[in-house]
Amino acid sequence: TEEKVIEQKALKALNEIKAGADFIVVAHREEEQNSGKAKYEEFTLIPQESIKEDIRKVIVDLNTNELLETLVKTGGLYKINEQGEAIEETGLTIVKLLNKKNDKYSFQMLTYSTVPDPWIETGLNENHLLSAEVQLDLFYEPYIYIEFDTEGSKLFEDITERNIGKPLAIFIDDELISAPNVNEKITGGAAVIMGQFTEEEANKLAARLNEAAKANMN
Repeated sequence: TEEKVIEQKALKALNEIKAGADFIVVAHREEEQNSGKAKYEEFTLIPQESIKEDIRKVIVDLNTNELLETLVKTGGLYKINEQGEAIEETGLTIVKLLNKKNDKYSFQMLTYSTVPDPWIETGLNENHLLSAEVQLDLFYEPYIYIEFDTEGSKLFEDITERNIGKPLAIFIDDELISAPNVNEKITGGAAVIMGQFTEEEANKLAARLNEAAKANMN
């Protein structure tokens, strides 16, 4: 299951830190490799009563510069998903106490989210991409215009027809770029990716897409 895979990743990172690897180096690598699923946080002199209960219960027994040798199951916070539903943010957390002074604690955390991914694979991917181009709308805001091959065009048409009124997520390199609602079936083999892009960011995204398209043609 997805949760089991996440647990294995968290245990692997914990064991690396136990063996002497730098906490921050491991944490930043995990954030990069697990986009949206791993989050590093560092807190300085936080009053004991302000620390989340599931973390507070374990951190009070740690000594300065001590790593907790087990994962902490965390939860109790909620976020709103794309469908407007309240989803509990559960996770597995690696904790290291840096120091404590007068019931105030400084510590590091690396949390892996165990919330199931709400998105379903559609089968439409970079293999169906012909080209990507940055264009400007009427307000001179950049967006990315993409074209699909014949198979991709048919897939995109079917996907949009089945999901009218629902969000359709667009991922690039496992990063969620946007999730617009589908208003109608889209034909013609082209689509646009809109987001809060600067022109530089849009050009970089288009370049990444074109690199993928070019690789698939070779």
